[in-house]
Amino acid sequence: AVSNEGRAFWVLHGSPIGASRFLLSKFLIGFFPTLLLGEVLVLSTCAMLQTSLLFTAISAATIFLLSIGLTGLAVGMGALYPNFKADSAARMASGPGAILFMVVALLFVAGVVALESLPIAAVLMRRVRDQEIGLELQLAVVGVSVIVVAANLLVAWIPMRRGARKLWGDLGNVGD
Repeated sequence: AVSNEGRAFWVLHGSPIGASRFLLSKFLIGFFPTLLLGEVLVLSTCAMLQTSLLFTAISAATIFLLSIGLTGLAVGMGALYPNFKADSAARMASGPGAILFMVVALLFVAGVVALESLPIAAVLMRRVRDQEIGLELQLAVVGVSVIVVAANLLVAWIPMRRGARKLWGDLGNVGD
């Protein structure tokens, strides 16, 4: 999204808008389509598989959080590794910054899924066996939920903040 500005980026750089506001606008432009597509896919998959309401809600919440995290990561890494000289979107998507983003994003999604799978699998097994879900397991689910929320917010915020500093450099106006 940042590299799309191309050689006209200097106009934005000289404008009164700050780097954080510029990246936030890029974030919002990317977030809503990502969220919509992700939610449609996960909800339709859950409907086809006839999953319980609990697991559908967990899936939808995970997609919502991953949409925040991955969109922020994409915008932030795009600002950290812009390619203003690329003449097509295909060249932007095959640059070193884009490849690094894809690897980091894939590892992040795998980490979130792996982290969530342990307590969710335990809940599923207890429900299948018609056993009570104990306090320890409930606390584990809450703990993992807090970690996943924090991780997604940090993965969105840190690259965007660093990208804002790199884009605007020493000229200031980063926080506006």
